[in-house]
Amino acid sequence: MNALNSGFVNDLNMILATDFYQLTMGAAYYQHNLENGIKEEEDIATFELFIRKLPNNRNYLIFAGLEQAIYYLQNARFSEEIIDFLRKKEVFKKIDSSFFNEYLPKFKFNLNVWAMKEGNFFFPNEPIMRVQGPMFHAQIAETYLLNVINFQTIVASKASRIKNIAPDKVLLEFGTRRSHSPLAGVYAARASYIAGFNGTSNVVADFELGINSTGTMAHSFVQKFDTEIDSFNSFYDIYDENSILLIDTSGENPG
Repeated sequence: MNALNSGFVNDLNMILATDFYQLTMGAAYYQHNLENGIKEEEDIATFELFIRKLPNNRNYLIFAGLEQAIYYLQNARFSEEIIDFLRKKEVFKKIDSSFFNEYLPKFKFNLNVWAMKEGNFFFPNEPIMRVQGPMFHAQIAETYLLNVINFQTIVASKASRIKNIAPDKVLLEFGTRRSHSPLAGVYAARASYIAGFNGTSNVVADFELGINSTGTMAHSFVQKFDTEIDSFNSFYDIYDENSILLIDTSGENPG
């Protein structure tokens, strides 16, 4: 199994982490410009990311996800394998062959980007990110940028609200097992940290991002022992002051 048939988004295929209509629109822009003698540098678009209104019971949001957005814009490419994949799509049969033979192999995002700093508060109708450049470039980038920024902003905003009501407490993010994918678990850990959390259960976030990973114990550890206190003593004997004990069990051997 190689990187392009594993089902994982990676550096080799992330240019395709988009909605298909972005690609059909992009190819249509190219074809229109080619047939009308329009140079790409003359076909400039500006896209702004903002919200129109806040969710109920909210009075601000926290911006997060910029680092992943910039990484994508700097590194996403159309590989030979991806170009061959697209070339075979029936929908592209009227697109000039130069699109596949000359344009896509040399494609590299050429966009000017303006954005807030991650962790900033923002409000309705306030642009948090702006991209400007050739229409094809700006169009292709839209889905990926929305994806990484929307998700991390949601998590960071929720984490900030928790931090506001517990400013002096140690706050840990434990959402990986319920996140919508392993990558979402890392992004949630990152966004929570931006909003003021102290650590995470996600070990990739520690290894890659330096966000301290920590945890308690599972109910299965408690159930392994004859009594709850026996499990606590065993754990504490090994981890002493680093122990975080699971105190939400009921009875000696919880079901």
